[in-house]
Amino acid sequence: MSDAVAELNITGNVIPAVWFKTIVNDKGRPYMLAIMILSEVVYWYRPVECRDEKTGEFLGYKTKFRQDVLQKSYKDLAEYYQVTKRQVTDAIVALEKLGVVKREFRSVFQNGVRCNNVLFIHLNVGKLRELTYPHSDDNEDKSKKSKGSSPQVAAVDEIDEEVERENLKKNVDSVDNCTTLSRKNVRQIQRLLTEDYYFKILSHLIIWQEISV
Repeated sequence: MSDAVAELNITGNVIPAVWFKTIVNDKGRPYMLAIMILSEVVYWYRPVECRDEKTGEFLGYKTKFRQDVLQKSYKDLAEYYQVTKRQVTDAIVALEKLGVVKREFRSVFQNGVRCNNVLFIHLNVGKLRELTYPHSDDNEDKSKKSKGSSPQVAAVDEIDEEVERENLKKNVDSVDNCTTLSRKNVRQIQRLLTEDYYFKILSHLIIWQEISV
């Protein structure tokens, strides 16, 4: 059975399963048409590799469409998905409200004829990432909250020095070996370390015993 399926050349757009939870209609159910249209938009925005025909050397990436933004029409999408233009419009508007796409209407010339209100669709990759990886965003938010509530991460200039020393002493009670850092070094660590990396090394970092003035 598996061998027989493997012989089939099945192609199509990719639809992450999580979209059925993050892209929903007013009733909270998966917005199927919006999901399918988004998968179509993402397909066109996914770049293809460019290689030298002779050497095979990788030259970079290019888009599948000629212009700077993807051009689509409500009519073409309606015929492709066997629905009405109104249904396509509503689905794209819903995606626009989510912030994952943005519509732009341009005037273009086709075969010497000026065409007005031609639909172009922008893709917001940042929002697409949120819809596709919602749990990672939740973890990031939790890390930010944890960072803001930690006395080690609070800016030195924003709290009273005596209160800071007291908090640090409480944390030092459970640590045998402690390292003294200057105020300048504390600022550099807070500025240079990214959130993820900072919290990964917190479990191994020796807690500060004293802030030298």
